[in-house]
Amino acid sequence: MREDSTTSKTSFEKRWLGVAVLSIILVIISIDNSVLDIALPAISNDLGASAKELQWLIDIYILTFTALLLTMGALSDRYGRFLLLQMGLVLFAAASLGAALATTISELITYRGLSGVGAAMMMPSTLSIITDMFEDKNERQKAIAVWGAMFGVGFTVGPLLGGWIVDHYGWPWVFYINIPIGIMSFILGFMWLRESKDTTTPKADFMGMFLSVIAMFSLIYAIIEAGMIGWSATQVHSYFGIAFIFTLGFIAYERKTPHAMLPLGLFKNRSFWVASVSVTMSVFAIMGTMFFFSQLLQTVQSYDAFTTGLMLLGLTAGMMPASTLAPKLVARLGITSIVTIGLLIASISMFYFAFTLTVDVRWWHMIVGFVLLGVGFGLAMVPATNSIMGAIPEEKLGVGSAMNDTTRELGGALSIALLGALVNNHYIQAIRNSSIDVSIKERVASSIQNAHLTAQETIITLADHIFVEGLVTALHIGAWITLASALLAWGYLPSRITQSKLEDL
Repeated sequence: MREDSTTSKTSFEKRWLGVAVLSIILVIISIDNSVLDIALPAISNDLGASAKELQWLIDIYILTFTALLLTMGALSDRYGRFLLLQMGLVLFAAASLGAALATTISELITYRGLSGVGAAMMMPSTLSIITDMFEDKNERQKAIAVWGAMFGVGFTVGPLLGGWIVDHYGWPWVFYINIPIGIMSFILGFMWLRESKDTTTPKADFMGMFLSVIAMFSLIYAIIEAGMIGWSATQVHSYFGIAFIFTLGFIAYERKTPHAMLPLGLFKNRSFWVASVSVTMSVFAIMGTMFFFSQLLQTVQSYDAFTTGLMLLGLTAGMMPASTLAPKLVARLGITSIVTIGLLIASISMFYFAFTLTVDVRWWHMIVGFVLLGVGFGLAMVPATNSIMGAIPEEKLGVGSAMNDTTRELGGALSIALLGALVNNHYIQAIRNSSIDVSIKERVASSIQNAHLTAQETIITLADHIFVEGLVTALHIGAWITLASALLAWGYLPSRITQSKLEDL
């Protein structure tokens, strides 16, 4: 029987079995995006999706996920973290079934959005339940290291699994696999997890939830649209304006309400906000790389999906040992040094890709870059996550976990939108300015996959070089942004975690 953390302050006896269940859940959440990266060319060919529709297929998940994370985290604190976790599992599995059966790209995008809602219900609970189950701080840090490593495993094993599935069974099966895993996790959750909540919260902050959802939805939507239609578009400015207005409203309301869903006092704590920026930038580096390199390897270099997945395993090869080693290095050198080193390595990996990438780049160059990126991600992510969660009072674990996840997904949205804008705009403009026959120019401009379907050697060669040129530019910019975040961590992230007091929030 599960214990309520409000009546038991000792570490939960089934805590490591619980970590195993939560790790499985975390893996299917993280796999769901990375496995889809591998399936993009097959989906584009099968459903006739354009580059814009493929980007929306990835971003709609991020949009719904990120916009709802804070709200779901607050609801889990109030009504039960285990309850929200199980409800999210049911919705996630149902949406996966719908996605597998989709016959148009519009249907697939809709079900991906619903998957994002289910993931938003699950994700905050995975980390807050772990933090609740472990009272010993050293043991908790090890559990969080496992949590971080499993996120990375799902994110990087996803392409290998997805490649094998796409090659042998077709892209719908990348969604079918979520269903049995979800059912198994649902059953094991009742056996090995316990409920926890903040029963002292007087009532749910529904106004704060409403304001935050509109603000986050508008912000992420504006970023995504900017990546597709340009930053100067009136529509983009309108959504940024809505995001700004609702964010100000959210801040004003949260400052005066006695039951704020997000205690703004947390942002006075550098262990919280600097670590949040570090998490955002770690994901920024890895998400954009995964999104474009799966297309580069399969479409431009003609590797099959499974071989592409094998090459992307270089990320896991770097990430797993780095995540495992991170707590020991933190104990010796401190959080500041390890997070900074991790971000520096991630930045170096992006510079390495930018300087070595060509249309016919050798496979071992790619593996070296992936391993470097994995090491940087693993080193930065684990101590930064521990800093965020360690800075949060126990009563606000759900919101704290949601903030950690929000920064993670915001990094992904920024990466795909900003780097995607550079790559897509460069590709589209260069194709439109080329000497390609007018009758097929727009089709070729819509995506690199459609360019290859023209079966004209000169067009394919031109499109490949243009795509890689845009990707190199994006990698340079991404590398400089990640480097800047490393300098921020070095200058402002405390080496020892300071926990905020509930009364100061």
